[in-house]
Amino acid sequence: HKSWLQIFANPEMVALALQYFFFSFVWYFYVTWLPTYLREAWNLSAVAAAGYSVIPLLVGGFGSLVSGMLPIRIPRRYIAIGGFLATAVMLFAITRMQSVALAMTCMGIASFTSDLTMPISWNTCVEIGRRYTATVAGTMNMCGNLAGFVAPVVGGLILERHAGDWNSLLYVMSAAACGS
Repeated sequence: HKSWLQIFANPEMVALALQYFFFSFVWYFYVTWLPTYLREAWNLSAVAAAGYSVIPLLVGGFGSLVSGMLPIRIPRRYIAIGGFLATAVMLFAITRMQSVALAMTCMGIASFTSDLTMPISWNTCVEIGRRYTATVAGTMNMCGNLAGFVAPVVGGLILERHAGDWNSLLYVMSAAACGS
């Protein structure tokens, strides 16, 4: 019978919290910096940027739904690893794109593959926590919200240090996806 303090010391709990932090680090780009990225990096109008900004969130939602429909015989660990690796590759690929449509297609795919992992993360809270599921879920979610504080600030610092080079921020996001 474990106490909640033992849960916090569990390496799986630490890995889950870090994974969700890095997952959220990337996700918060979509809800904070994406419209600015589209206006500055691709010279889009505010209206066009707003239209494109919907893509990662919409497609990501479908990733979560698809994850729940995948056969149980597919190990969830493989889905998560594959999802995060695909996210990293797609974010990196954006830095090589010559059109906003292709870049946003890659970003949509990145969001989809990243969000494949979200139901797996929440299910892992039950597997680790058992009777302390709420404590594990709250801790994981707190780490995700911490990323929501950190990501926009770090993004701004990266952009400032690299003279507005959005690829620098995309490289960091790609690395964060690998850290997930």
